[in-house]
Amino acid sequence: MPANYCIGQWDVALTDKGRKQIETLARDWTAAIPGEIVCSDLHRAHETAQLISGHLDIPCSVDKRLREINFGDWENRSWDDIYRQDPLLMSRWGENWLDTCPPGGENVRQLYERVGESLSQLSSNTLVVAHAGSLRAMRCHLLNTSPQQLFEYTFEHGVPLQS
Repeated sequence: MPANYCIGQWDVALTDKGRKQIETLARDWTAAIPGEIVCSDLHRAHETAQLISGHLDIPCSVDKRLREINFGDWENRSWDDIYRQDPLLMSRWGENWLDTCPPGGENVRQLYERVGESLSQLSSNTLVVAHAGSLRAMRCHLLNTSPQQLFEYTFEHGVPLQS
């Protein structure tokens, strides 16, 4: 999937490169071993969690609330195409992404709320395998910051977040 595509909840698989990165991460694990893994049900997160779970020999469960943001009708389309088709909505979304929903999708506030529900049920010894958007929302909750600060946090794919 090219980098300039909107994938959100589009259920793409891990690439071979991603799979190798996760296998290396799990094999070379040096952090404390978590008591469990909870992951998004989207294939790329679930496969990641399964690979880590197998190497660390810990249970893994799925929580749909950890999914990436739902971009609705924008899923699996280039951002350029989305902008060309509906520049007014893209402009509104760019100005107020917190409350503006893509057609058939959800806004960032909804993502923040659903991730918060999941977070409230996790133990402190849980490894979460999710997506940049849902992890950003989780970080906002953990740091007690507004969801408006969501994009202040960045993540590299396949790199663990240190607390």
